[in-house]
Amino acid sequence: MLQPFLPSFYATGEHCLIFINGSFTHAIRKRFSLLEGLDQVGQMPITAEAEELAFAQRVLKRLPVVPLFARVDLVRNHRHQLLLNELEVIEPVLYLSSCPQARRRLTDACLQLLQQAIKQRQHIAIQEQAGLGKQHEQETLTPVN
Repeated sequence: MLQPFLPSFYATGEHCLIFINGSFTHAIRKRFSLLEGLDQVGQMPITAEAEELAFAQRVLKRLPVVPLFARVDLVRNHRHQLLLNELEVIEPVLYLSSCPQARRRLTDACLQLLQQAIKQRQHIAIQEQAGLGKQHEQETLTPVN
């Protein structure tokens, strides 16, 4: 992955906003030193600004589906405008150790998806037993809010 050099990344850091099942749970600040990697404070929980939260929500609304989890990494340019630095929806580090409520929300969302999958499988089995064919092939799992 290539990312442009932005002085603000090293001055104020990158703000990572974490979402579970489409809902914001918490934010982390990451700041790096060019020579030593993470600085003394490194990664720390922060309160997301309203502007950052609105920006991240607009980014997520552009996705075709609501992801089970997402991390929206934001930085500011030299004009102090927000920029999307990275959008992680496949294997994001979610910094769950800093937010117990987010761990619970992720667990609940996974359980809901599992229950939904079980119900769909049962429905498919009943349809197959009744000889209704393959109408279920177009059904998909979607996160439950």
